[in-house]
Amino acid sequence: MFHEPMPDCVPEYYRSKQEETDRRYELQTKQQELYQANRQKIDAAITSGLHVLPFGGYDACWYCPDADHDTMTDAGDDTCRVICRNPACPQHQKEVSQ
Repeated sequence: MFHEPMPDCVPEYYRSKQEETDRRYELQTKQQELYQANRQKIDAAITSGLHVLPFGGYDACWYCPDADHDTMTDAGDDTCRVICRNPACPQHQKEVSQ
């Protein structure tokens, strides 16, 4: 049929696709490492007696400097847990006691 040489752009296309695949894999690996670190952070908070509040905490948590909102543990995790690093926080004490 056609016996034309392969254009120079074709190898570049496959090389760019491979680089894109490698970059996605690298980003996914970093995200999984973050999820694992967050799992360990939540476990450490629970064992040390800190409050782990579900569903984004409470109104007082949103701007609290003692609240840790970075607790996502997988891509489907939408529970928005918050670690309260201030055990004496009156808002959190009130909610936990109920």
